[in-house]
Amino acid sequence: MINGVQNWISEKIGKEFIMNPSWEYGKCFKDSKVTTPLIIILSSGSDPKDDFTKFCEEMGMSKRNDSISLGQG
Repeated sequence: MINGVQNWISEKIGKEFIMNPSWEYGKCFKDSKVTTPLIIILSSGSDPKDDFTKFCEEMGMSKRNDSISLGQG
């Protein structure tokens, strides 16, 4: 069923409506402040923790970030 729906959407309005956008931490970081934290809402099965940790290390902030899981597990 899902593939049929995806095919229909792709044909009628375009593939961009069924593709997951890539997450760009750099752009999000520029928009954030101490008073405006990043909040990432995920779909089931996604886990950006490793990518976020890598970004923090690249920015020299591996000891200056906190994360809180509000979901299952």
